Amino acid sequence: MKKSALQCARCQGLMAEDHLLDLKESSSSIWLHVWRCMNCGEVVDAHIVERRTWLRLAGRSSAPASGRGPRRRHVAIRLGP
Repeated sequence: MKKSALQCARCQGLMAEDHLLDLKESSSSIWLHVWRCMNCGEVVDAHIVERRTWLRLAGRSSAPASGRGPRRRHVAIRLGP
């Protein structure tokens, strides 16, 4: 993701860098670098951007029935304010 300020795709609000802790996928904690909208709370990381780009290029609004394409399989818990 770019280091410059991003605009939220949902509400066009300001996106700020944030870090989330992933506790589900492994026995050790994994910090995720994400962008969070200061207005609506939308969270976007590199996997989300990749999937949305793939769907846009494929001309689809949802994943193909064959199951091909990037998948996101973790749950993140935000710590702190």
